[in-house]
Amino acid sequence: MHSRKERFDPPRQRPAPGAGNAERLAAVLARLAVRHRVPGAQVAVWSGGETAMVQTGVESRGRPMRESSRVPIGSITKVATATLAMVLVSDGDLELDQPVGEILGDPGLPASLTLRGLLSHTSGLPSDPADAAGNCRREVRSAEFVCEPGTAFSYSNLGYALVGQLIEDVTGMGWRQAVESILLRPLDIDPVIVGRPGVWYRDPRDGART
Repeated sequence: MHSRKERFDPPRQRPAPGAGNAERLAAVLARLAVRHRVPGAQVAVWSGGETAMVQTGVESRGRPMRESSRVPIGSITKVATATLAMVLVSDGDLELDQPVGEILGDPGLPASLTLRGLLSHTSGLPSDPADAAGNCRREVRSAEFVCEPGTAFSYSNLGYALVGQLIEDVTGMGWRQAVESILLRPLDIDPVIVGRPGVWYRDPRDGART
């Protein structure tokens, strides 16, 4: 049986726009910000040794968004979590519509919870756990659903924490190790962990992260 590292085949990448396409990138960003009602945004794209950085809109205090503007990174790890989960789906290690409880061997988890619902924020789970220091699965089992699963979009950090546990269960690695070895290293991306006092980030082995 091949190890996960041996089985991983990095996906093909489309060429990204470099500095020469900054003007086009700025126009695309401006259109997307208007479409999705985002007050301000920054985008940096590195390609072929060149970096294109553009911005649009305003900062939180109404000043024009600048290249030097600072914004909270928020849930950027969800991008890595979702991408890694889909790599596992592509490899046949996870199924989008299989009940999560079946995968984890936890009959206490609602049968309506699937990876598809968790990734798309349509699982019906609340945004955050009642106890950020609590056990993820226990929080899910006792959670009060905000809507019927699959009927509406409702952002859920708790749902993504559960996806993290799925990744750990399937790969046999901690979440951080799995992201590094399966997703980032094959793409030649050096992992960076950013944190400060008060940020909700616990040991990656328990799946609690945002």
